[in-house]
Amino acid sequence: MLNSVSIVSRPETALVGMVVRTNMQQAMTDCPKIWHEDFGPRMAELCGEDCDKNSGESYGVSWVVDEAACTFDYWAAVPAKEGAQIPDGMGTTTLPAGLYAELAVPSLEKLQEAYTTIWEKWLPNQKEYAPNEAAPSYELYPADFMESGKLVLDF
Repeated sequence: MLNSVSIVSRPETALVGMVVRTNMQQAMTDCPKIWHEDFGPRMAELCGEDCDKNSGESYGVSWVVDEAACTFDYWAAVPAKEGAQIPDGMGTTTLPAGLYAELAVPSLEKLQEAYTTIWEKWLPNQKEYAPNEAAPSYELYPADFMESGKLVLDF
């Protein structure tokens, strides 16, 4: 069972990384692939030794492209360093400042359960908040993710 959802205020966050357009049927293949085969091996180009020491945050960001078709752009990214050049084959996206519903997730194995908890259980049973269609949902992988396996889901 996952812990309760909380509301948090997040600042605008500029990110740099790689993106894949996917859908709900392909996401279980496409999202891990971008981390393990595409972006993950190139992260050191952006954060140098910090990546090797696992001392930086990373994000998995989902922007809805076509709700009816269930397609979305999924970014594997790290915070952008001001003034840093963007390597070839990478791009930028920005998490807008605002309120986000947040759920602590104990491991990647519980990620699908976390999405179900937020979208199918929490959201329909509360009246104060509604999804912001112009904002993404995202997974925040803290600096100690590789050791702890814990991550945060915000939408």
